Amino acid sequence: MRVVVVVLLLSTSAASGGTDLPHPDELKRLEAGEPVVRTRMAFNASGGRAGEGRAYIVIDRPPDVVWRFAQDYERFVQSIPRLKKVVVLERALERLRVFHLVGLGLRSLRYTLDVTFHPSERMVSWQLDKSRPNDIHDTTGTWRFIPHGPGRTLAVYTISLDTGFPLPPFLEDYITTRDLPQMLRAVKRGAESLD
Repeated sequence: MRVVVVVLLLSTSAASGGTDLPHPDELKRLEAGEPVVRTRMAFNASGGRAGEGRAYIVIDRPPDVVWRFAQDYERFVQSIPRLKKVVVLERALERLRVFHLVGLGLRSLRYTLDVTFHPSERMVSWQLDKSRPNDIHDTTGTWRFIPHGPGRTLAVYTISLDTGFPLPPFLEDYITTRDLPQMLRAVKRGAESLD
């Protein structure tokens, strides 16, 4: 069976049955400055387990400012817990090919993503570049930045990830309860540091 690390990548699947927006009870937490994280296990096309996640945080900056921060990809991805290295291999208009090295305890994972910027939607999407050697089986995901009242942005993060190897339940729990909220808070701090 394959188990998933739902936070290793900054890196479109819905963990909430297809809705992009937080539920009313989640909005209360978001308004209090807390991140909201939803995760679930799913199955990939070959029947292996894969994880899906959706997470939210409210950023006290307008969407244009947050979008500018997201476009500075090297700085933006520094929010990823356990990230050891990121190298932009190719740049083309609104696309990047990016190598990532992420530490996971005694193991490091290497993978390359094709990242696309969608300015009209204020969205960043990615998928695994399967033409290159990767230490994970598959991933896709998005960041979206939605207006949320005057001068504020709702950041919505989605991920589908199949590591291709089992993880101990305690480590999976730690990553989803600590690393993902930590990443959201780091993105919030980074974006809020801009004028």
